[in-house]
Amino acid sequence: MEHFRFADVIDIAVVAVLCYLGLSWLRRHASRSFLSVAILLLLLYTAARLLDLYVTSLFFQASAIAILVALLLIFQEDLRRTAERFALRRFMGGKASDGDSSTIDLIVEIASGWAEDRIGALIVFPGRETLDRHIRGGETLDGAISRNLLLSIFCPDSPGHDGAVIVEDDRIAKFGVHLPLSRHPDRVDRGGTRHAAALGLAENCDAMVVVVSEERGTISVAHQGALEVVQVGELKQRLERFFSDQTPAPRRQVIAHWVVHQPGLKIIALCLSALLWLGLAWRVEVVQRQYFAPIEYRKLPGGWAIDETRPVQARVILSGAERNFDRFDPDDLVISLDLSRPTEGSLEYPLTKDNLGGAEDFELLDINPNAIRLQMYPVRTITAQVRVTFTNDLPKGFEIAQVETQPRRLLVEAPIQTSHELNVLETEPIDLSKFEKSRTLRVPLVLPPRVRLADNQPPIVAATITIRPKSQE
Repeated sequence: MEHFRFADVIDIAVVAVLCYLGLSWLRRHASRSFLSVAILLLLLYTAARLLDLYVTSLFFQASAIAILVALLLIFQEDLRRTAERFALRRFMGGKASDGDSSTIDLIVEIASGWAEDRIGALIVFPGRETLDRHIRGGETLDGAISRNLLLSIFCPDSPGHDGAVIVEDDRIAKFGVHLPLSRHPDRVDRGGTRHAAALGLAENCDAMVVVVSEERGTISVAHQGALEVVQVGELKQRLERFFSDQTPAPRRQVIAHWVVHQPGLKIIALCLSALLWLGLAWRVEVVQRQYFAPIEYRKLPGGWAIDETRPVQARVILSGAERNFDRFDPDDLVISLDLSRPTEGSLEYPLTKDNLGGAEDFELLDINPNAIRLQMYPVRTITAQVRVTFTNDLPKGFEIAQVETQPRRLLVEAPIQTSHELNVLETEPIDLSKFEKSRTLRVPLVLPPRVRLADNQPPIVAATITIRPKSQE
């Protein structure tokens, strides 16, 4: 348990929620045999990682992408519908139909009469999800729902009696609408086209569909991908429950429902998450690794400088759990020295774990060098003139007309003891023997020890040497 962190608890909890959502979705859309095979494969892979079965683990890893693609192809329609439902419910705030008791009583009464008279009917009550992409055809009505209006629409001689009626907010929005047929005809049992259409819409959205069979004189309800035959009393209960569910429940009730809903599936998801963590993340073997960490010198006050021969990196050996090294970025490793209190002369700074940043999850076994001796000295800023130096002579018949530098003067930082002697900065010598015309060159400066340009500018200037033919006088 000493290697178990709070972050691991969060890790397991997040994966457990994802596993629960995945298992819930598979439970609704996949067969039991498929779900059993999926869980078996997952357990086998976890066991292979725990038992260090190299070939088995390698096989699963190599085939993971192929399995994922196959699942996407098999369940592409279900995944699309799930994504659409989530987007509509969570982000677009889809509006559900309202239904008062008089509308429900009217539907129950008239459906009972249709069943006795063997008159087929199809009534759709939309949920929170839009129906536009699932329905075709139909005529817009937007009329108040009434007994006579429903009877006229579903009269066998009416041209719209074979279609569906959509009821929204206690009004008939459209009639003669065509619904998508179910992709699972085996679930329709002995029903006909009306039942297949009712089930097809219930498979694609959260609407409830009431269907009356003219062949059998029965009343059925299609909702949440299922089609069931109901009695008159049960139909009223189903409609009341449907409209009640469309009203958002208080947050506390939602949380309480989620906690107690499907406890067995939640336990399975938690166990799967724990097994995945054990197989993939729980590696407590202590290993040692070597890195080279850069050394940074910070907070040096203005007016001070340190010797340029200081080390720029150190070798460090870290020890820790192997899984911590998987998340470790060596670029975050740095040794930092605080020079906010400089002292003139030579001073030794020890290098310890306190100076090492980016290695909080590891133990420092060794650092080389384990101490750094720095030479610090006060400096002041002065202005020095730039002077160009030469070697050899110009080719015969030429002479120097003018020498200019850009810039002509530079701000330099020099030790206080020697700054009064520094008036001129010379360039590295320029060989004039190859000059046959005027040229502009970038020439490095020759800086005395412990002297540097202000603001850490590079010690380079532009020198323009203008030459001309010698006069014949």
